[in-house]
Amino acid sequence: MGLNLYDAYTTTELGTALTVLNQNIRDLFNKYGGLICSLKTNQISPHLVYLMEHYLSKQILSLIKLENYSLGSSYLYILNQGAGICIYIRNYIKYITLDVSENCVEKYIELCAVQMDTKSSHIVIICIYKSTQGNTANFLICGDANINHSLGSYRKTQLIAL
Repeated sequence: MGLNLYDAYTTTELGTALTVLNQNIRDLFNKYGGLICSLKTNQISPHLVYLMEHYLSKQILSLIKLENYSLGSSYLYILNQGAGICIYIRNYIKYITLDVSENCVEKYIELCAVQMDTKSSHIVIICIYKSTQGNTANFLICGDANINHSLGSYRKTQLIAL
């Protein structure tokens, strides 16, 4: 199982870059052992683990445990047998679950989110999964990151790296 590991955000409150494991797991029930083995074998301990297409009901997902992690947020359509997304977050990180379910559209887009609370800031983490059945032309993420692109800066570099 190839793991997609990213240093996504640097914050001094964590003492290191915020490390994220982003994985389209495609059936967590059957690949749970492989995920655990990969985390231990590769000796990685990301702050956040995003899993897409876990294919589990909320009841079964609540029983899946990752050592030293809490299930921070999840979403699964009631009628859809596939898909499903979730965010696992390290036990020592303070967070609250954000309800973004009203923005989900069945067989199109799934979202789940947490807000991490550090000493000096709140970091909102959103996990997004767009179904292959959705129309890509109608998928747009936009916002204002308040970064002056005419100046070279570390923040500009971070944004472009996304």
